Amino acid sequence: MAGGVIRHATGDDRAPALRRIAAAEPGATWTDPDICRRNPLLAVRLRRSVLMRCYNGDYHTDVFDEARLAGRIADGWERVLFWGPEDQVSRVAELFHAPGCPPGSVLDGLSLGTHTSLPGEELYGRGHVEVARTGSTQGDSAGATEAILWDLGRILAGARKGEVLHTLSCVPRNRRSAHGVPGGAAIHRLHTRAVGSRHWGVAPFYVMVGGSLELLDYREVSFEERYVRHGFATCGTVHMSDTVSASLVADLCELNGFDVNIRTVQAEPLGLRDAPAPARPGDPHGPG
Repeated sequence: MAGGVIRHATGDDRAPALRRIAAAEPGATWTDPDICRRNPLLAVRLRRSVLMRCYNGDYHTDVFDEARLAGRIADGWERVLFWGPEDQVSRVAELFHAPGCPPGSVLDGLSLGTHTSLPGEELYGRGHVEVARTGSTQGDSAGATEAILWDLGRILAGARKGEVLHTLSCVPRNRRSAHGVPGGAAIHRLHTRAVGSRHWGVAPFYVMVGGSLELLDYREVSFEERYVRHGFATCGTVHMSDTVSASLVADLCELNGFDVNIRTVQAEPLGLRDAPAPARPGDPHGPG
C-alpha cells in the first residue's frame, strides 16, 4: 500500500482509492478492530495498558470505566486498532480467541500501538468520526503507518456500518519527546505526510504528564472534497468579532484552498456570568 494514497488521492480519485484500501485484508502487523468485539473487556484493558505505558502512567482520557467502555466496543461504537511486530500481533489475536482476560502482567509485556475511532457528532457535528486514544510503546511510527492508513481508509469508505460519514476529525500532538515526556512527532508526521489531513487550527486542552497542557493540531480528512466545498458554499458569510480572528480564519481557509467571505462585526463584550447588568438610561430592568 502506497504511503501517500490518501494524501495524493483528491477529488474524484479519493473515493475509489479509499475503497481499494477498504477491500484489502489487514496486514500481519495489525489487527482488524472487529476482533475486539470477541472480548471487549480485553480490548479495554489492553488499550489502557498501552496508553499508560506510553504516557508513564499519567493518562487522563476516557479509558478507565471498564463496564461502560466494553459495552461501547461490543456495540461497535468504539473501534480499537492495535499494531506492532508480527509476533506481538499474533499473540494479541491468540488472546482475543481465548476465553477470559489474562493478568495485567501479560498485557504489559506486549509491545504495541493503538488508536480508537468513535462517533464525533457531539463534538464536531453529524457525519464526523473522531480518531483518538493514540499511543505506542514502539520506538517509531514505521509500524503504525500502514495500519493507520488501512484503518482510516476503511472508516472513510464505510467500515462503520449504519453511519453516514464524510469527515475524520483528529487532534494529533505535535511536540517532540523531551525531559521524559513522550511526544507526538511520529503520528504528526503520519498525518501531514502520509494522510495529508487539513490543518484547521489548534486545540489547547491536552493534559500531559505532570498536569502540563499542550497545544494540539486540529486536523480533518474528508472522504470527498465536495463535502467540504458544499459546507463553505452553504455557510455564506462568516462573521468575526475582531480583525485578528478574521485574519486567522482567512489564512486557514486559504491554506486549505477555500475562499470564504469574512465580515468583521464588533460584538458587545460578555459580562460575568450571573453578574447584574449595568443600568442604561430608560432601562426599567436596570438597578434602581
